[in-house]
Amino acid sequence: MHPRDISAMPRVISLFSGGLDSLLTACLLRDLGCQVEALNIKTPFCSTEEAAGRLAAKLGLEFRVHTVGEDYYELVKRPRYGFGKAVNPCIDCKIHFCQIAKRRMEETGAVCVATGEVLGQRPMSQQRAQLECIAKQSGLGDRLLRPLSAQWLRATAVEREGLIDREKLLALKGRGRRRQLDLAGKYGLGKLPSPSGGCALTETSFAPRVFDLIRALPDAGGWDFELLRCGRYFRIDHSTVAIVGKNAVHAEMLRGLFRSPQARNCAMIEPSDYRGPTVLVVGALTDENLGTGAGLVLRFGRPEESPSGQATVEVSRDGEMHEIMATITERAESLRMLTRDDLARLRPTPQVEPAENDRS
Repeated sequence: MHPRDISAMPRVISLFSGGLDSLLTACLLRDLGCQVEALNIKTPFCSTEEAAGRLAAKLGLEFRVHTVGEDYYELVKRPRYGFGKAVNPCIDCKIHFCQIAKRRMEETGAVCVATGEVLGQRPMSQQRAQLECIAKQSGLGDRLLRPLSAQWLRATAVEREGLIDREKLLALKGRGRRRQLDLAGKYGLGKLPSPSGGCALTETSFAPRVFDLIRALPDAGGWDFELLRCGRYFRIDHSTVAIVGKNAVHAEMLRGLFRSPQARNCAMIEPSDYRGPTVLVVGALTDENLGTGAGLVLRFGRPEESPSGQATVEVSRDGEMHEIMATITERAESLRMLTRDDLARLRPTPQVEPAENDRS
């Protein structure tokens, strides 16, 4: 058998989270003779690049990671097509990701962009009207291929041009996964990733802190959203929050954000000589608010027993560090984390367009 001439193989940019549907899409296109570039989109809410990279290497695919920029956070704050049950702007996200893939398609001379979307699998973003809206608003039009459901959808440009054989594309539809699991066995994919997708924006327990941030800080950007994944989130007052790390990973993330050139007005508070969390206070750095942050270190830490209930913490701000004696104040003790019970209260009034209005 002669090796394939790569230059003669149609190049396809395939959005690749590493989830089952993206894996099957890449495998199918590869076996149809395409040169597949697996494009992973990294956000603070869904970072799958490490696992996806290993899977791409296993499948022999080119792999590329794109980290979203500030324009992504604007759509999270004000999605044209609204939120799902949590704070997930799924249609707007998919449009944005497809726009990123479109630019990559144009840079590399690829013939189309492919996704693992399945008609009818997700109620918000994978109905026929939504799929057509995504194709139109991303600017891809008929250069957007959904190989797993292609037989149910209009033929794309690459199918009409004969670059990809439409008869060998699939006709998956609906929420069932049996056919996908059968295909995974055929491709020898082994242990399969979770079908949940892993995006924190779909979690009703995470959504309240996002809505709280958007309400309090309309100009919130990437630095602010990064904070939301770094531990417990407490609102101290209308302009100030405290993030309390839960573990060593969170502590390193908070230290990195504290040192970032993009950091807002913030102070880092850490235990001086005992086990306890790293706390970042962001906003109004009054003595009272810093004292509350210090109290949170003690509330969630393990200072040695002392008759006074006090312990020393290190406060870093404006390039300087000093120690203060902290105690668990009534305010620090009474602060509570936002939960899914706060979701209805914090969710903004919807002002969205139905995707049906954008059908071609």
